[in-house]
This record gives sequence, C-alpha cells and structure tokens, in this order.
Amino acid sequence: MRKLFIIALALMFVLPFMGQNLRVSARSARSVLHVQDDQGRRVLGSQEWRRRRRRVRQEVRGRRGRGIKSAFARAGRGAGRGGKRFGQNMARGRPVRAGKELGRGMGTFGKYTGKGVARSVRRAVTP
Repeated sequence: MRKLFIIALALMFVLPFMGQNLRVSARSARSVLHVQDDQGRRVLGSQEWRRRRRRVRQEVRGRRGRGIKSAFARAGRGAGRGGKRFGQNMARGRPVRAGKELGRGMGTFGKYTGKGVARSVRRAVTP
C-alpha cells in the first residue's frame, strides 16, 4: 500500500513536467518542417504555408490622425512636454539643458501649428 502511494505521488509530480517537454519538442519539430528543394534552398512546407496569414494595416482604409485637429493637438502636446522638461531641469539646477528642452518643445509646437494652419487655409480657400 505504501509503495502504491509513493508511485502515485511521484506520477503526480512527474507527469506535468513530461507534458511540457512533449510540447516543446512538438514546437521544434514544427519549426524543422522546412523542406529543401533540389538546389538545396529551404522552402516552406505545405502545412506551414496554410497557417501563414498577412495582416492588413488599418490605416490603409482611411487617413487617420492626419487632419487639422490632430496637427494642433500634437502642437499643444509638444509645447506641454517642452514646458514640463524645462521645469524639471530648472528644479534640478540645469538652466542650459532646460532652455534646450523648452526650445525643442517650442519647435514641435511651431511645426505642427504651421501644418494645422496650412491645412485649415487649404480647406477654407479654394483656388
């Protein structure tokens, strides 16, 4: 009775680990399914070819995030980021780096404000 209990207990601990090893070996066998043609090049096997699926990006359907609103929004975010980094660096006693970060934020602000204005004028004025 005692031997039976020890064997059952050992099987309870060993079987889950054996299942993981089998899964790993099945994965590695699947990755070796590449077939070589007569010139020695590697070719995808027929079963792997069926599983491959190309994903289509969603931006292809329509131009998202490139309008006037998003341009002005990015301008505001850039200015806010520059101001935040300016304050952090000033608090740490780095005025030169603070000015650099503020300038970068203002550069982003100007860039996207210009894009937003150009797009709004283009929509408002028709030649």
